[in-house]
Amino acid sequence: MKVISYAEEHIVTTDEIAGEVLSYARDLGRSHLADTVDVPALYEDGHVGEVQLLIGPASQLTVLETDNRTADIPAEEFLADIRRRSAAIRSPLVARVGEAGIEDYDPDEPTDGS
Repeated sequence: MKVISYAEEHIVTTDEIAGEVLSYARDLGRSHLADTVDVPALYEDGHVGEVQLLIGPASQLTVLETDNRTADIPAEEFLADIRRRSAAIRSPLVARVGEAGIEDYDPDEPTDGS
């Protein structure tokens, strides 16, 4: 288990979740973007819930090991989503016009509804 420290709060979660949050924060920072994520976490009273974080270029996150017990924190949906978000930031954008690629676009050709 890891603890994500953020704005003087300490969020207990799995190693994998903490690692992906750091990776996503890095990708956002490099792109000068910000986003909110709902991080699955273990609360002090023992229940599992979510903690909403706003992360971006100015975020100061740290991740530390913890002696907290292992908890069953459902992570698959969160991990798939945050990995998809990271990939979208790192990927070059491809412009598409309908079914054809942008290279097939002719600005002088009339479009439907002209």
